[in-house]
Amino acid sequence: MSEPYGPSDGQPPEPVRPPGRTRGTRAQQPRWAWWVIGIVIPVLGIAVTVLVARPGPADGKGGGSASSAPAAQPTGEAPGSPGYGPRTVEVDTSGGDASVEFDTAVPLAGSGTVEGADLVVNASTGAAPTLSVPDSARTLAPHHGSPTAPTAEECAASVERHGTRTATSKSGGRYCLTTDQGRTVHLRFLTADPSGVSQVEVTVW
Repeated sequence: MSEPYGPSDGQPPEPVRPPGRTRGTRAQQPRWAWWVIGIVIPVLGIAVTVLVARPGPADGKGGGSASSAPAAQPTGEAPGSPGYGPRTVEVDTSGGDASVEFDTAVPLAGSGTVEGADLVVNASTGAAPTLSVPDSARTLAPHHGSPTAPTAEECAASVERHGTRTATSKSGGRYCLTTDQGRTVHLRFLTADPSGVSQVEVTVW
């Protein structure tokens, strides 16, 4: 008589497995899926990087914001600008000669011949006062040329070309001077009183 479940040799029957799979193997992913993953991920990474690095619109619309460094503010004086003046300084020769020092923050005018002064205004009887430079330095020059005030460079050039020890002042006359500390001075005599108060417009660079 045959066995109802097949021959019996003392071993249990093998379990039934789903079709398409065998023991010891795993389901394989399609190769095209790996190609897609390998291409899409780098492309997405590049796109994100570009979007993050792109600046926003200059006008601030669309959620972006534009920032710019503030304009540099000027500091100090512009190159070539005067350190003093032009301002009017009174030189009084009513008591005799007067001296003027220009290497100070504000020009100092006093009576007599002061040591270290840059210019001496000599009192006169009847004529316009004369101008002289201490120690007979050739650092004074009448400025002939344009009726307008000269620049520092033009004044220094006048002294370089026409420097002298003395000059005669006159109303409306312009003079250039180099101080003993190397500063350039422009003088315009508004009045030239022989023995009184002279009004002098002074510019110091």
